[in-house]
Amino acid sequence: MTANETGLDADYQVAIDLLERLLVAEPENHEMEWLLAHTYLQTEAYQEATLRCASLISSRDKHPYGDGALVVAVDAWRMFLEDEYGGTDVLPVGAELEQTTTGPDGKTVVNIYALSEHHTGLINAVDMALAHTFVPGDNPSVDYRAQMELNRPLYAYLAAHVLYTHHRFDQARPRLESIFASFPDGDMAAYSRNLILESYRLEGDFKSALQAATLRVEQMASNPDGARKILTQANKLAAEEAIAPGTEFAKNLAALDGTKSLSTLRIDPEASDSHAVCAAGPDRQICAGTRIERYVVESLLGRGAMATVFKVRHQQLNSVHALKVLFVRTHDVERRLLQEGTFQGQLHHPNILMVTDVVDMNGSP
Repeated sequence: MTANETGLDADYQVAIDLLERLLVAEPENHEMEWLLAHTYLQTEAYQEATLRCASLISSRDKHPYGDGALVVAVDAWRMFLEDEYGGTDVLPVGAELEQTTTGPDGKTVVNIYALSEHHTGLINAVDMALAHTFVPGDNPSVDYRAQMELNRPLYAYLAAHVLYTHHRFDQARPRLESIFASFPDGDMAAYSRNLILESYRLEGDFKSALQAATLRVEQMASNPDGARKILTQANKLAAEEAIAPGTEFAKNLAALDGTKSLSTLRIDPEASDSHAVCAAGPDRQICAGTRIERYVVESLLGRGAMATVFKVRHQQLNSVHALKVLFVRTHDVERRLLQEGTFQGQLHHPNILMVTDVVDMNGSP
């Protein structure tokens, strides 16, 4: 029986020893080298697998194993980084600080870290695989062209994520942009979008974050759900940084809103305290003293990803409440708000906020 049939470590080691001896005698036996690379991968000897794949890639004009070696090399590097460092999204302990810069706000410090030879190995393997023209295999089980097309967004994201994790944002963003442009409806596009916006936040470059969000929305004009997710992320950044999304931001969302309403809530760019707050649509300011049905706004309590919360007082009962006002007014969002209110209104627990009322503002709950 073969090692693949038994799955035993001892049998795999016997196979490795045999293949290595054969290659010493026949160094140009590429079939044996390909089997050895695969066996290394099976036994989790990932770095040895990458070395054999590199040899096969460099000589791929002499044999038919180049396509497989390109794909296996990426997988071997990915699994090696997982074992050695915890993944592509983990900055290695003791990573060398290469440079320190200051963001556009003049106060945000960004530490840029050097890449290890292993992280560089993954990026190089990904770049070679992405640039290569694969041919279909005779057997679907080894059709590396199909496998590459399936994994292309993931492989591209792995390399970009390594650069992002090392705070090499100028190198990461073009790769993330390419993923978003080439695969706009996939999971990797969503992850890339978030990293693009987050990278600007980490640099203290909020203006660029909003410009990037606006561009993403324009690119996804045919996909309202995807565009709203982008705007939600940018709204979250705006709330965290207490900076206004801005007029263009509101217009983009309104253009995607099925009701074509301009009821997007936007932070007032001049507001720096808890009393001058925001506008619910272009014609109405919400600030201290604003009346919303039977409540009077006293101050701003906080801003979240989808809504702003105000401290309000009931005019008749003189009781104090927290009032949530949505950033985004769409039928789906309003429906979720009402469902949330109905559910929480039935709960009675000291650690759960009770919903006591629903009011309308500009015809929306």
